Amino acid sequence: HLSKIDQQRTGQGGCLTFELDSFLVDRILKYAQQCNVSLFQLAIACYYVFLFKLTNGEKDLCIGSVSSNHYHHERENGTGMFINTVPYRFVLDPTETFVQLLSNVKKLCLSILQYSYLPYQDIIQLHRRDVSTNSSNKQEQSLPFFQTLFIFNLVNDLSSTNMAELDKHTGLCLVFSDYNGRNVANTDLILDVNYDIQESKISCSFEYATDLFELKTIENMSNRFEVLLQQIFSELSSFDKDKQPLYELSLLLSVEIRLINSINRTYVDFEHEKKCIHHEFVKSANKHPQKLAILLDDQSLTYGETLFYVQLIAHHLVENINVKSKQIICQCTERSIEMVIGVLAIIAAGCVYCPLYCLDGIERLCTIIQNTHSHLVLVHSQTESKFESVRDRFENKNITLFNTESFIINTTLLPTYNNQLLNVEIDSNDIAYLIHTSGSTGKPKGVQISHNNFISYVHSAKHVSLIHDMHVFLQISNCSFDIHVEDLLGSLVLGASLVMLKTLDIDYLSSTIERHQVTRMHTVPTITSLLCDYLAEINCFQRLKTIQCFCSIVRLLRGSPESHLSRPMGQTESGQKKLMGLSSWVWGKKKVSRARAYGVATSCRKMLSYLVVYPKDVQSNSLPDLIKLISITS
Repeated sequence: HLSKIDQQRTGQGGCLTFELDSFLVDRILKYAQQCNVSLFQLAIACYYVFLFKLTNGEKDLCIGSVSSNHYHHERENGTGMFINTVPYRFVLDPTETFVQLLSNVKKLCLSILQYSYLPYQDIIQLHRRDVSTNSSNKQEQSLPFFQTLFIFNLVNDLSSTNMAELDKHTGLCLVFSDYNGRNVANTDLILDVNYDIQESKISCSFEYATDLFELKTIENMSNRFEVLLQQIFSELSSFDKDKQPLYELSLLLSVEIRLINSINRTYVDFEHEKKCIHHEFVKSANKHPQKLAILLDDQSLTYGETLFYVQLIAHHLVENINVKSKQIICQCTERSIEMVIGVLAIIAAGCVYCPLYCLDGIERLCTIIQNTHSHLVLVHSQTESKFESVRDRFENKNITLFNTESFIINTTLLPTYNNQLLNVEIDSNDIAYLIHTSGSTGKPKGVQISHNNFISYVHSAKHVSLIHDMHVFLQISNCSFDIHVEDLLGSLVLGASLVMLKTLDIDYLSSTIERHQVTRMHTVPTITSLLCDYLAEINCFQRLKTIQCFCSIVRLLRGSPESHLSRPMGQTESGQKKLMGLSSWVWGKKKVSRARAYGVATSCRKMLSYLVVYPKDVQSNSLPDLIKLISITS
């Protein structure tokens, strides 16, 4: 309960006790004897490592402990045994080995013995005085306040003399063996280690504040602590205490390792399906030529009609304009039917599609054209005038403007082409399109995506039921973002229907969704929020089945029980087809449940094919349930 850390506590506590395996205990005892350290020193060293891993790399650790050491041993029979709280502050170096850590912890414990007779308040005053003298950093002057306590108990009938000898020579702290068993939380968390010398058993107890921790959390922590001890001391462990750094230790439980392995079994054989984008489009067009492919208000084209116009323009580009295979062709059009036809025609001609956003400044557009060495720009009537001011510059550099809209309207050619595309030299590993970055660093950079990359993504997304041919896609993003390519090409490769928009007016947007029964759309958080509010207000949320949104936090509204919101995650400027993973939310009848990317929640989707996800800490080691970073590879 992180929200209760700064709230007033009830002081109630709980306790969970577990016993270590006898073989593990034997290994621990032998290792302590081998290294000439006390069990207290060895146990607290393990606790330091445990806290370091549990807190995802916190290195400055302060653990409280209780000491029964008497400063004047000869007076103990007269004055009795003192119990005092002592702070053990230690800065852990994750690059050190466990042997080095244990040596440093031993030195720390022995150095603390000379102050163990002092009251805790006096130790704090000494600390403040020493730090203020040697450092001006206020953060370093902070008190060694501890939120966790470490207790080591000996359960034995040894005489007090023998106990004192153990303290004097090894620094072993001894306290009463019935320390736990109370329902009062002295600190947030206490690790109580009990060693029975006669039975050669070690039991551990986690005493915790119930205001902060649930029993299930403590059970989880106990299991992780045992896993850590097994890694350090078990004969079957591959961890080398003399050579391997501490950060290579892991707290992952066996069930979590199996879970990660299971969700990372993402291999799917798509080798037989590695084709070019235009080949997949032709396949869809031949499969259902009468199905509506593109819709814009009252205008529409079937797959057969779309294929005809794509072939018409592609043939014209190759035969009349003499474009060459793998040549980059730019297109600057608003959302329109000819925009889709132009993209497919460029790719069908064996060329590389490069979008130009019509609302960008003319200088940026010219920069992109110059960087790509493109000699052909596809436009339509709404954007052709944008290049009037630079027409002379284009003519000097042999750059041609081609109006696809005028060509389609004015052509008198009958549909004499068959369903075979041009015979161009291109394969699935060639570049299909490139998207330029915003240019915030001074110069736009082009990101290249191959046919194989795109087709593999489409099949992977279809394999996990993220997209399918029954969807009605809504093309809402502008061509500055590579997601528009998935809308334009992905929908037609699948054999789905694509709905185009003229404007982003919210009334027009919502009516288009209702009119064409849109089932899937990509959008940004602002439009998502406005649209959800509007659809909820007019109670028309039922038809929209999937929203894919690029945002870290969105306000979810309850809609149809079958509705999904998916958020793709990937590297910046790496291209949509290098999609890394998905975190999904499902609108249920009673509550919204978030699906974690690593597959714990029941509503989590499968990972895309060939993608692997691991929760990582700052040292790039697998984390338990306290996830800070997610590393996904492909």
